[in-house]
Amino acid sequence: MRQLLQRIRDGLSRGAYPNERAVSTSIVVPVLRELGWDDSDPTVVKPEYATGKGRVDYALASMAGSPAVFVEVKGVGKSGEADRKLFEYAFHEGAQIAVLTDGRVWSFYLPGQFGSYDERRVFQLDLLERDEAEAEHRLTRYLDRARIQNGKALLDASADYHDQAARRRAAAKLPEAWAEMLRGPDPDLARLLQDTVESLSGHRPSDEAVAAFLSSVIQEQPTGRQGSQPAGRRTASAPVARADGHFTGQPLLAQPSASDAASLTWRLGAEFGTGKSQVAVWVDFLSALFRRHPDRHEAIAEAVRTRSRNNIARTIADIYPGQPDIAARSNAKLPDGWFVGTNESSATKIRIARKAVEACGLAWGKDARLDF
Repeated sequence: MRQLLQRIRDGLSRGAYPNERAVSTSIVVPVLRELGWDDSDPTVVKPEYATGKGRVDYALASMAGSPAVFVEVKGVGKSGEADRKLFEYAFHEGAQIAVLTDGRVWSFYLPGQFGSYDERRVFQLDLLERDEAEAEHRLTRYLDRARIQNGKALLDASADYHDQAARRRAAAKLPEAWAEMLRGPDPDLARLLQDTVESLSGHRPSDEAVAAFLSSVIQEQPTGRQGSQPAGRRTASAPVARADGHFTGQPLLAQPSASDAASLTWRLGAEFGTGKSQVAVWVDFLSALFRRHPDRHEAIAEAVRTRSRNNIARTIADIYPGQPDIAARSNAKLPDGWFVGTNESSATKIRIARKAVEACGLAWGKDARLDF
């Protein structure tokens, strides 16, 4: 499987799959074979399967009877709103698991659960962002024929769905928890703020200054019927110094919607952020670190360098030497003219973030954190 996944990754990087047919024949079908699905048996792998609502590209039947899995295939980068059609098919036929893929990104859904399409997606696998070991694990977890037959795939997918739902509920409470921390203020939060200011300026602010600052970042929200919070609810804000020495606040962390990816968050000192993708959150985190520690850029680049390549450099050519195609589409800008390569697995992104934090003299997990 891993050799196949490496070949697919190489092909995706070269743009070797120009249309939906190429994705089906060169990516989807070979992957299904590796997972135990016999595409030569039309009672097991049913292409162009007719439902009462239309046709799905592949229906997978683990045993004689109704299909257990629907797989909808699109051209690379063209999945769009296909999840809506896939859900209609799956609901009508009672499929346990639905898969939408453009060859690169594989989205696994539980059609019978509650919530929006995004909320019923138990996992999204990007073959160019995850390494072969993790990709093999996820494909096997949700699509292996033996696991579909014995029910383990559905059990694991259900567990992952409930875990994601719990993470979303927890993330939705972040602004409220932040406001509660500021109301006190919590002594540990005040001390952390003092430590951070001292590390940035070389001077430690007084307890009175910190208390005044924290009290300024609590704002009453207007009451109303739509788009407002209940009376008494407050929100955290990022303060802006005025000429008179007081502060005025701007929203710091917006209330996430239910469809936001709950686990995509970062923290650097008292600064927080969320995002809709791993790359966005990761780059935001590194950018915040670069802005906070302008004298540590070279040290960060050195700390995240591996034997074979740079991960952060002044030019994208230094990150992907001899690979101009990957370099052109797999990079992001950091402050002060630096670049970071984004063609990395989630585990590698975490490792780079951790080494960058440590290069700034900070403690991972205490002073900074990144969650995918």
